Amino acid sequence: MVLLLFDFFFHPFVPDVLSLWHQEFDFYTLLLSVVYGGIIEEIMMRWGMMTLLVWLFWKVAARKKQVPPYAVFWTAILVSSLVFAVGHYSVTALETEITTPVLVRMVILNGFGGVVFGWLYWKKNLETAMAAHICTHLTMQAVLVISTILS
Repeated sequence: MVLLLFDFFFHPFVPDVLSLWHQEFDFYTLLLSVVYGGIIEEIMMRWGMMTLLVWLFWKVAARKKQVPPYAVFWTAILVSSLVFAVGHYSVTALETEITTPVLVRMVILNGFGGVVFGWLYWKKNLETAMAAHICTHLTMQAVLVISTILS
């Protein structure tokens, strides 16, 4: 819901092609977002990158500790979330010209999701982060269908 609110806030500042409120439902896009976004991105970003960053930061900054401190996890979550957000640059650039509002929206929406999914991975497990990512895409599509029906 937070992502939908951010999207709604940025709506006047970005082209309609980026706004959820102006898209059309497409089952193929939903399937791709669930499989690629919910599963592949979580394997790459949380299980791969975040785990590697936790290990590296732990060994560099806190090697005398038996377990990585919270700061190591939060640093890894924030760095991997920024990489996750910036990783959406090319698909955003395919949709529209990259302007400052478009770039800020891309980083905030994807970065926020990355922080939430990273925290879930840390505190729960990879499957929970995947389920949350999948539910995010499903919720956004459900809102899209409902808003299409109502308009």
